[in-house]
Amino acid sequence: MYYYIMLIKPLEKSEKRIVSIKIIFLLLLIISSLLLYHFASRKKKSSNILGIESETKKSKTGIQANPVNDLKFLTTQVSKKAQETVQSLTSQSSAAVSNFIIDNTIGKVVDQVKKLPPSEQEKIKEQICR
Repeated sequence: MYYYIMLIKPLEKSEKRIVSIKIIFLLLLIISSLLLYHFASRKKKSSNILGIESETKKSKTGIQANPVNDLKFLTTQVSKKAQETVQSLTSQSSAAVSNFIIDNTIGKVVDQVKKLPPSEQEKIKEQICR
């Protein structure tokens, strides 16, 4: 009987333990993030010492080789993309408008013709086909 009582633990002790584990985890997380920030900021400071070398590396790769040509190239690319977008939108809108007009005008006429008796339908078909 005593054995079964030992298996059942009070809930309050386990909740305190879980809370303490959570607090320890949060403290470790905060400390590790502060250490990571500290080491990352030290790394940036050491790269600023070699600022002259990093600028020459940038110019050799072409990042700052000729900003005017880069700007011209980007503007032409943007204008080409804008023209393509406008052309595709106008073609889509003109197709949608023409479909709307056909559905609302010719479609209504065809519906009215279908309501007529067959002899009248034949006469209208003959008049249209001339």
